[in-house]
Amino acid sequence: MNARRRLLIAVAVVVVLNLTLFTSTLPRCQQVRAAAPPFGVASVATMWSDSPQGYADEARSIRDAGAGWIRIIVQWHKIEPSSGAYDWSTGDNAVQAASAAGLSILMCISGPAPVWAQAPGADPNAVGSPPADPVAFGQITRAIADRYKSAVGAWEIWNEPNAPEFFTPVDVGRYAALLREAYVNIHAAAPQAIVMSGGLSSSNSGIDSVDFIQQLYANGAGDALDAIALHPYTYPYSITEDPLGRGAAVAQVRQLMAARGDGRKKIWITEYGQATGTSPFAVPGERQAEILVAFLQWASSLGYLGPPFLFTSRDLSPDTSNADFNFGLYGVDYAPKPAVEAIKTLARS
Repeated sequence: MNARRRLLIAVAVVVVLNLTLFTSTLPRCQQVRAAAPPFGVASVATMWSDSPQGYADEARSIRDAGAGWIRIIVQWHKIEPSSGAYDWSTGDNAVQAASAAGLSILMCISGPAPVWAQAPGADPNAVGSPPADPVAFGQITRAIADRYKSAVGAWEIWNEPNAPEFFTPVDVGRYAALLREAYVNIHAAAPQAIVMSGGLSSSNSGIDSVDFIQQLYANGAGDALDAIALHPYTYPYSITEDPLGRGAAVAQVRQLMAARGDGRKKIWITEYGQATGTSPFAVPGERQAEILVAFLQWASSLGYLGPPFLFTSRDLSPDTSNADFNFGLYGVDYAPKPAVEAIKTLARS
């Protein structure tokens, strides 16, 4: 989420111009539910509401908004704080809550790497610290897949690896090595799984998403992808009206995939959202609803997209001046914003 702060600078220029101008104990769920509504919501509970009740409340709110999917982030440093010593409580509780709510699960395995797995001299407090050895990442992805393969339908490898806030420093070759290890190990546990790249940021703080994908292919990672994930945020505009043209990256990536012989693979938009509140980059609740509905309609018109995911379930703070904390479909207390009824109506139609 911090990656979006850099993007605000670029957006601000345009705004001003416009103004002047698991295991058997886990419930089983189908890997892909044909009858599930064709969109999901990105969870924040594993990072902000780390309790069984927090997971249950969030999963119910996502289901009640008409979604059929949930994106759950599990962070390596929480699961394996010491080498070979696992703490499954966060993942177990989140997966159980999602399955109980009848949601299909996209699981994002992300960093930071635990301190023991980081390179010497790495900042132990950095959110984006990758591991020194990609084999260690392959081992943790295998352990996670072994545990949750009966409940998870798709897997996303890292979060926004093209942004320095989440992969420090950004290094396509290093990420490609992690992706290859994850792909082999997840498929060893779950041969039918969908394994995709980490959702790529539309921020200008790192490597452009299209350039990043080009470099992934150049690094030989095309065979380690069943799909490609993107985060084409366009706030405070709709995806079809953005003067910065950030939504165009989706079509550009599609063209690149087709040129590489991957035209049958899907693009998954695993985060897209619009903040409400008093920030210059926020909009009123009614406008948020319009932007999200327009996005879902746009996504449904493209035959090459997987289920699109809205960011996020609820606001993270009552401070309405911080855009990063106010992307929720619900307020911080789960009071529904106008977007909830709007997307429920769309899902029913």
